[in-house]
Amino acid sequence: MALGGLATGLLAVLLTYAALPRLDLTRYEQVSTTVHARDGELLNVFLSQDHAYRLDTRLADVDPRYVQALLALEDQWFWWHPGVNPFALVRAAGQWATTGAVVSGGSTITMQVARLLEPKSRTVWHKWQQMVRALELEVRYSKREILQMYMTMLPMGGNLEGLRAASLRYWGIEPQNLSLSEVSLLLSVPQSPEVRRPDRKPENTLRSIQWVGRMLVDAGVFPASDLDELNTLPFDALQPLPNVAWHFAKRAVEIHGTDKDGGAVPSSLDYRLQQSVTRKTAQFAKRLSASENISVMVTNGQTGEILAYIGSLGLNSDAGYMDLTRATRSPGSTLKPFIYGMAFDDGLLTPQTLLHDTPKAYGDYAPSNFDK
Repeated sequence: MALGGLATGLLAVLLTYAALPRLDLTRYEQVSTTVHARDGELLNVFLSQDHAYRLDTRLADVDPRYVQALLALEDQWFWWHPGVNPFALVRAAGQWATTGAVVSGGSTITMQVARLLEPKSRTVWHKWQQMVRALELEVRYSKREILQMYMTMLPMGGNLEGLRAASLRYWGIEPQNLSLSEVSLLLSVPQSPEVRRPDRKPENTLRSIQWVGRMLVDAGVFPASDLDELNTLPFDALQPLPNVAWHFAKRAVEIHGTDKDGGAVPSSLDYRLQQSVTRKTAQFAKRLSASENISVMVTNGQTGEILAYIGSLGLNSDAGYMDLTRATRSPGSTLKPFIYGMAFDDGLLTPQTLLHDTPKAYGDYAPSNFDK
């Protein structure tokens, strides 16, 4: 009898799998394009093709306690089940039949990944399809890869998706060293993204993280001494995503290129030097009128690599945000920085040297401006 039931179930899975179209991985593959400095520092984040901030999230990017907490609450048998946990499904169905309400979910992490990849209405037929997809995912991918899919696509409210995007937006940090309240928030929001968004429903978020946080302490993921964190919401305001050297980042994407699905773009930019040049540019800009602008490019003379890049005073500058490093200039203006640089190298001038802008003759040669 048991073997007959198993054979019938296996046949139903195979027939359903054969009837389903090819698994649609578009959502997971269409991550945001990111541009990185030479040391790996994140410089800029662009929207994905479907207009979401969805950052590729590796397990190495995430605090291990988050993973431990996630599995403790959502899927304790994740590392051992084949994508579907029959005991959890039977328990959830029994509770629903007894109480008439959903007391606990039967979905595994893998089943949730299937739902994120192919969202469908909550019907018995679609639930069955989701289970078949979960089995398919377990055959095609490792457990670590499935976890990474989940953490990349988690709905966090609005067009914010995934653990890294949420952590950067909530606190301006990568999710690598998180507190109890922060982990609780990241676990709470996906369960009801629009109702528990900390920027719109802070009172709902606080109640939720207090409940989740106590469960994590009871599960031994965090010590009881951390419970005091749950008295206040670990959120003040949404932080801007990294937007360093915007013109350079956009140009790097154009030159390097990524496939249509986004991804990480490396660059030659020196993050610390860029920060230093940005600060000095901002200080100098205070001397300028509203119609004046600044552009800066620092290069390595030996390799030609661009180390720092400021196209203009900024996207919100009154003087406009055109990339002035690429503006067409007259030959004299083009050569001038290099001539000055050579004069500095040869000791003929210093940055403090004043040169008089007056007519001068060199033997029979007396240069003049184009406009005389």
